[in-house]
Amino acid sequence: MLHFNPKDVVATIVTCGGLCPGLNAVIRELVMMLSMYGVRKIYGIRGGYKGVIHPESWMELHPNNVQDIHNMGGTILVSDRGNPTEEEQVQYLMEMGVRAHFIIGGDGTHKGAYDMTQKMKEKSWNCSVVGIPKTIDNDIPMLDCTFGFDTACMEAERAIKAAYVEATCNANCIGLVKLMGRHSGFIALNACLAARHADIVLLPEMQISLEKVLAHCLQLMQTKGHCVVVVAEGCGDTLLKHSSESQEMDGGGHKKLADVGPWLRDKILERFKQVKLPLTVKYIDPTYMIRAIKSNANDSVYC
Repeated sequence: MLHFNPKDVVATIVTCGGLCPGLNAVIRELVMMLSMYGVRKIYGIRGGYKGVIHPESWMELHPNNVQDIHNMGGTILVSDRGNPTEEEQVQYLMEMGVRAHFIIGGDGTHKGAYDMTQKMKEKSWNCSVVGIPKTIDNDIPMLDCTFGFDTACMEAERAIKAAYVEATCNANCIGLVKLMGRHSGFIALNACLAARHADIVLLPEMQISLEKVLAHCLQLMQTKGHCVVVVAEGCGDTLLKHSSESQEMDGGGHKKLADVGPWLRDKILERFKQVKLPLTVKYIDPTYMIRAIKSNANDSVYC
């Protein structure tokens, strides 16, 4: 028994927040399944929540124009952060007759989805708001794995291996890699386990002593002659003492993290200069290369 008659349903799909491998695959499968059920009007909302109040920019989706999008990175709907009020969004969804609203995004996006649902209840508008969790960091306790995570680990492993080549093929060299992970270090942890080349791995969940990190770098360079350090971006909120004082927010309402990669690189170089030891640091930040690629086989199947 279906709640709505598919022939009468207008469905919308919107992507919010940062890019993630697999977004286009999720969009494709939503369109394919809705079409199989007989839904005739499916719209992709361009520009995240901001696009909800601009229905003239919505694009009509059907099996033919999404057939091959899983082979592309990013999202054909153009993602964005921030949003108009729930009142405005609901008003436009009602005017367009939307009965199924699919939202792909993170925690801030889903908070907005919940508020939107409450507003629809107030207005007695019968619409299914469906949240699809999107986090490349794999930091949802109720899920074994989030889409895009496997692809992210695969690409992050390549960055670590590149850092190892640089460290071992240049004299007096440390390879330093910054990876994603705002509050959890799953990408850094799994990529390091896969690569098997990291000497020091710094995760947001850890209580980190900068002095111990610098001392260990010195020891490794004096004994091995090379070193690979991997740091998750969330350490910008734990390792940098001044970062917690910053209240600057991004468009999604998250506190902007201090950029821990260049900061750690400079601290390492400063320590080696103090002890008069030669050092080169090859710094790699593959963040946007990882976010922008298409999903691998595992993630594509998952999506």
